[in-house]
Amino acid sequence: MPLPSLHMTALEFTHSQTPDVVDSLVSRLKPITNMLVDFPYEQQHATPQRRVRLVKPMLTYDAAAVALSFLPAANQPGDEFTYHHLRSSLWDLSSITSKLNREKANDDETRGVEINTRYIVPSAHLTIARFVTAKDTTVDGKVDVEKMRKWVEVIEQVNEWLEREYWGAEGKGEEVMQWVIGEEKGLDFRRGPCWYGGGESLDVGRGF
Repeated sequence: MPLPSLHMTALEFTHSQTPDVVDSLVSRLKPITNMLVDFPYEQQHATPQRRVRLVKPMLTYDAAAVALSFLPAANQPGDEFTYHHLRSSLWDLSSITSKLNREKANDDETRGVEINTRYIVPSAHLTIARFVTAKDTTVDGKVDVEKMRKWVEVIEQVNEWLEREYWGAEGKGEEVMQWVIGEEKGLDFRRGPCWYGGGESLDVGRGF
């Protein structure tokens, strides 16, 4: 995945839709777009010690892609509001069916949408590569066990290095590597083929 296309999806509103359908959703979300992209900034501004941190990077993979995945931090002061809480809050602000949205909305016809995300299980990951052919793992159309074994060994070696260099000692202060959501740059509200790192930015939130 090219560097400019790397992204983590905090909330996917819909997928596999026509441009007209997407434009309609964008229009309905317009009254709350600023609230969504600035959400981490506002949280930090209201409660400075509250941080949404991601830690312990590790390579994960399936039949479609390889990703750099993180764990939501919940072991330091200020970690009471985790990445899972952030995703849940964004859903509540955006979903037309949520109580919070109905309470804040002046007009339910122009604020909030029915959220149709591709993945229900919450995840904090950056997709770094996608598989477009099986030539590196098959021979004559069949899975090559030896190639797969070597592939998994490489993944495990990288993960051992990540743990050694970037995880830090368990229970001994801050992790070596941490990603604070909203630091330097807020959330990015995008439209288009975002799943592949494409699309366009319609609004970017403030960083702290």
